[in-house]
Amino acid sequence: MKLSVKELHQNLLLWFRKNGRELPWRKPGIGAYERWLSEIMLQQTRVETALPYFEKFINRFPAIADLAEADVDEVQSMWAGLGYYSRARNLHKCAQTVLAQYRGIFPKRYAELIKLPGIGPYTASAIASMAFNERVPAIDGNLERVLARLIELKTVAKGNKTIASLAAEIVSLGNAGKINEALMDLSATICKVKSPDCLLCPISSQCKTRISGDFANIPRKAPKKQKVLLHSQGYAIFRKEKSGGLSVLVARRAKGAWLEGMWDLPWILVDAQEKPKQIPGKALGRSAEVNRTITNHKIHFSVEARVGNAQLSESSIRATLRGLGSDFRWLSWAEEAESLPRPSRKIIEKLISPA
Repeated sequence: MKLSVKELHQNLLLWFRKNGRELPWRKPGIGAYERWLSEIMLQQTRVETALPYFEKFINRFPAIADLAEADVDEVQSMWAGLGYYSRARNLHKCAQTVLAQYRGIFPKRYAELIKLPGIGPYTASAIASMAFNERVPAIDGNLERVLARLIELKTVAKGNKTIASLAAEIVSLGNAGKINEALMDLSATICKVKSPDCLLCPISSQCKTRISGDFANIPRKAPKKQKVLLHSQGYAIFRKEKSGGLSVLVARRAKGAWLEGMWDLPWILVDAQEKPKQIPGKALGRSAEVNRTITNHKIHFSVEARVGNAQLSESSIRATLRGLGSDFRWLSWAEEAESLPRPSRKIIEKLISPA
């Protein structure tokens, strides 16, 4: 069966016009800023998870200048729960770079976009093609799966030249952004990892794997990298405010530490260093545990509950919790809970719920 790239191109466009997903960053009039923001959020993140964060960021930062001029703490706080927190720092840094070096207007070409903070080859290709229609393929694992099945390519290493060549040939016929989006949507809704729906696929007539039926092995999956298991000890130090509300002590993660710059419960890896000899506040005899994942590490997160008071001075906190953060403050649980990473919110909810 000889592959017709022209037919592939036509069928993908026709299918996408009728069946493309309606997403806020695809609305008419959307520019490069919204495209860039959505692509950064979608790195290692599902669409349904990113959607409320996208809406929240656009409402708070409607233009790139608003984001660039915001405090990085606010940006990181709004990112809390989305994971891969270096993205938030790079998001802010990229916005500042575009404002300073390009007067707030994103460069239009891949070659310039790739130089910006936090933008890799895939993201640069996605923005260049979808915002500016540059004829570059946006190749990620999902697109690789669709094209590998199309030509029955069993082994696909990252940067596979056969896949890259085919993708480049398809987008070279025009409408590069729409073609990239069509392949994204096809991978998400039809050519899924398990149980692809070939009857609804617009390119199934040319798909070699549809004939062989060997979807489970094409492309062959690389063995999953084993997560490294670590143990951490954290502290939830609460105090009652005069207003009757509850506050919890949080620490800014130190430079070079995981979640650098984020406000979180003070915690350490118990395998890496000793626990502090003294902990502020009085032990409540309660603790809670969750598992949290950071990069390729699974961390068993154990947190002890303690109670502080108004007399618990900043100098005392700094002295006893040295090494657990670069700064400390009291966070209002009622007003600021959403600014904490999700595992820490879960831990606090467990600790303050009735036994």
